[in-house]
Amino acid sequence: MFYGEPRCYRTLPQRRICGVWMPGFEQSLFLHDVADLSAVRAIRYEDLPWLEIANGATGLPTTNDIMSHRAAYRLCFLGRESDYYGAYGHMGMSRTGVLLEKVETIQEIPIPAALKFIPPVGN
Repeated sequence: MFYGEPRCYRTLPQRRICGVWMPGFEQSLFLHDVADLSAVRAIRYEDLPWLEIANGATGLPTTNDIMSHRAAYRLCFLGRESDYYGAYGHMGMSRTGVLLEKVETIQEIPIPAALKFIPPVGN
């Protein structure tokens, strides 16, 4: 359970958001305005927004399809961004959040073998 402050849940107005989503075990990371991961060398968990899926969100593959293998998705959706730094996602590892409400487009893309993941400081 997250014991954050109410201001951490404030969001900006709904808009179209595009980028790359990297779901997985204890992660749901989002890279804004990125079409693929070919130029990304490292991902620092705490620097990326946590992508949360709203109740009733439409257009996503089933959870089993998403979690069955390590994957990344090019994604455009209607959603909202947090407007306050807080603790979002698994163990509060992200400082910002993005709320996905309706998928417009989704396409699986490759994850480069050399891509490095840098966990939050202290882990």
